[in-house]
Amino acid sequence: MRILWVTGRKFGLDLCQTTQLFLSKEMIKLGHDVHFLCPSESVIDESLPQSFHLIGRTLLKGLKGIGFEISVKRHLSKLLNQIKPDIILFDWRGAIGGLRIAAKKKIPCFLIDRGPPAYPGILTKIQWILFRKSWKKAFKYADAGFVVSVEHAKLIESIFGDSMRIIPISAGIDPQLFNLKNSSNTESELKFVYHGRLDKKRRIILTVDLVEELRILGINATLKLIGEGDQLKELELMSKDRNWMEIIGKVEHSEIPRILSTMDIGLLPMGGEISWITASPIKLFEFAASGLVVIATDIEAHQIDNSESWLRKIGIETFVKDGVNLIQEKNFIENIKLNGEKAQQEVLKRHSWGASAKVMMDTIQKSANE
Repeated sequence: MRILWVTGRKFGLDLCQTTQLFLSKEMIKLGHDVHFLCPSESVIDESLPQSFHLIGRTLLKGLKGIGFEISVKRHLSKLLNQIKPDIILFDWRGAIGGLRIAAKKKIPCFLIDRGPPAYPGILTKIQWILFRKSWKKAFKYADAGFVVSVEHAKLIESIFGDSMRIIPISAGIDPQLFNLKNSSNTESELKFVYHGRLDKKRRIILTVDLVEELRILGINATLKLIGEGDQLKELELMSKDRNWMEIIGKVEHSEIPRILSTMDIGLLPMGGEISWITASPIKLFEFAASGLVVIATDIEAHQIDNSESWLRKIGIETFVKDGVNLIQEKNFIENIKLNGEKAQQEVLKRHSWGASAKVMMDTIQKSANE
């Protein structure tokens, strides 16, 4: 099956390109041919097995989504005649300009929503307008929609109704990347880590407060923060007075497993905003696949089956206090290595990109044959 995936992701630049790249690689392993239609700013790695078709129209920051929609509408028909896809996948960025064109050509098409607009502000209000319009188009022209979680599906149905199939497809991990044996030694120090956006909205400061409280209690704990964001400079300033706190900037995704495999406990302090409630637990899976125990807020995105031994969920308002109490529980530290091994085995077995791709392609092929 030849697949065209229309996405607003700027490959080689966007940190959030993981879903598109890994899912499509697994589709190729299943015997499919994958083409991307993406923004012209993309920097393409020539070694990738996918085909890339770059289009774009540069507009002011925050309005590039509108420019991409215009470009999709302008170029899609010509590309369809060129590559003749069997089905088309549309990210919600790109769906407005393309869904009607695909439907007119009677090509089965599907909307892929990896999350609604996340951050507040006037530009996000514009994104929400585009988001809603994309889904309205999908309910009119698409065969089905894919989202990242059950709560995400509920959100879409609460806004747009249930007249179209909405299928949750969770994020996953690549077992070939996350197959390193954890090398940390908890007897010398207890190593905490967070990786992702270092934004105030994500309450990263709670990870600092938690580790600081443990050190006050005499526990030799350290913290590593990996990423970039609007709180990066503030955190870097804090680290100058805390020799136990290390800030690492943006890291290539291929380097993450090596770094995580030297840690003990992954921290996920995100709260109850809609962007986290509806999210897929990709960071949680990456921690677990690296052999880490995880302490996370008790939100829907962190509800994982068979995780009792390695995932501990606590409240956002009491994150520091509850986290300290967890670490002080009898045998908690002594069992970190064993529970981390259980986490790695469970996630590598059940939560791979290959499993997600198979569910997705089974749904697509079933729809295409109806």
